This record gives sequence, structure tokens and C-alpha cells, in this order.
Amino acid sequence: MVSKSGKLVTFRGTFTPSTSGNYSAERIMLEDGDNTTAYRLYEVYCWSVDSGSTADGCMIVSTMEAGITDYTVGRQNAADNRQIAWSAWSNTGSSGDRNITQALVDPDNIINEDLWLGAFNSSSGSDDVNYLIIAEKIRINLNENLFTSVRNRSQA
Repeated sequence: MVSKSGKLVTFRGTFTPSTSGNYSAERIMLEDGDNTTAYRLYEVYCWSVDSGSTADGCMIVSTMEAGITDYTVGRQNAADNRQIAWSAWSNTGSSGDRNITQALVDPDNIINEDLWLGAFNSSSGSDDVNYLIIAEKIRINLNENLFTSVRNRSQA
């Protein structure tokens, strides 16, 4: 049985997105060695560091590295169970004029290991991407941990 701790946590940072080929994955280490610790994502956002550039892009949040690296940049796949959240943005080039055009999270998600991020940026490639992820820290039992591990590794 999942028990809520009621504690919201944020994961935020910056990483260099892919501009061609397949996504490269950025790891957010969550595993703490306690098999009863898990997280449920609620909100996911990404945007370009340089608000003055003309660019758009997207980000995928996955439970496995291959949920990111198996795909060509710019593509997202909601049928892949490893992908649990997606976000997109666009900048018009006017300083401060950016729009987060999409921020979707599968509400039926539990993360008991690490998260993987992959992003695409249509600019020259020098623009890093910011991310902000809001999650709730929860407790799960060992049976739920095993089921979650199997589910998070599966592909549709």
C-alpha cells in the first residue's frame, strides 16, 4: 500500500540538450538504498536558458535511460511505459518572451529508482535547458517496489 509522506520535493537544474540524432540522457539520481522510498511526479517544466534566442524544444522524463536514447530528437512516445512526463517550450526571440506550450505528466506513475531526462533544442545547440520537476516523496512496500521496477522497465 502506498503511503503518502505529504512532502513535496523539487528537482531542478540545467543540462545540454540534443540538437540532432538520438537524445542523450541526463540522470537525476533518486535511489537512496531504501526499497520503501519512492516518488510520484506531479509537474514537469522545461525552458531554454537563453530567453533571448529564437528556439523551441521538448523534454522527456523517463524511468529508464533507454526510454530516452531509443528515440530521435524531437520525438516523444506516450505508448512507451518508460516515458512518464513530457514538456515543450518556445521562445520568440524577445527577451523574456517564452511559452511553456506543453507540460504533461502521466498521473499513474511511481519512481523507485532514478529519473532520466532528454531534451531537444532547435537553436544552434549552445542553449542549455532548464528543468523543474515537482514530486511527492512516498513510501511503498517491497511488493510494490518489485511491481514498480518491472513496470518501469517495460515497453509498450
